[in-house]
Amino acid sequence: MFTRSNTKTALIADDDRLYSIEEAATALNVGVRMIRRLTSERRIAFIKIGRHVRIQGSALNHFARLGLVSPVRERESMASRDRAYGIKVDPEVMSS
Repeated sequence: MFTRSNTKTALIADDDRLYSIEEAATALNVGVRMIRRLTSERRIAFIKIGRHVRIQGSALNHFARLGLVSPVRERESMASRDRAYGIKVDPEVMSS
């Protein structure tokens, strides 16, 4: 089962069991159609057992970590925006 954590990963698998398409969708809080699309596009690792598709917990974790977006400090983002538009800013204003 998946639990929330304060670490860098959004989801942590307690075990490395095989999840069905429906269970994987529930664990990632997405629709079944999205999981099917991810497997058909080979964007998530999966195992075929006969006609059944199973996804390991570690593959779900890996996919969740790929979508992790780190926060950006406001001053840094403003400075990069200003540089992109050619705006010159007084360095003393930015340091305060």
